Amino acid sequence: MESRAPVLGLASIVLPIVMGALWVFLERHPHVGDGLNGYLGMFIAIFLYLGTLTSVVGGLVLGITSLIREKTKVLAVVGIIANCVLMFRVHG
Repeated sequence: MESRAPVLGLASIVLPIVMGALWVFLERHPHVGDGLNGYLGMFIAIFLYLGTLTSVVGGLVLGITSLIREKTKVLAVVGIIANCVLMFRVHG
């Protein structure tokens, strides 16, 4: 039986990294949301909060599934921790 790559564990790590990078980018460049009299900024904020919540829930589900299915448990644990850190950093 051939060994498969730990796709679920890696995906549970990539999701919070991408959302965290979006947060850092948009916090360091606040002029991005200045178009359309500031209404675009409101939609960007809503996207960030809902996108973060969605990616954290998805990342936690992927991490828990990776703990159950895959041999490499370290990636799953790192993914769960990264998702919790992102959730508490943004929504906490």
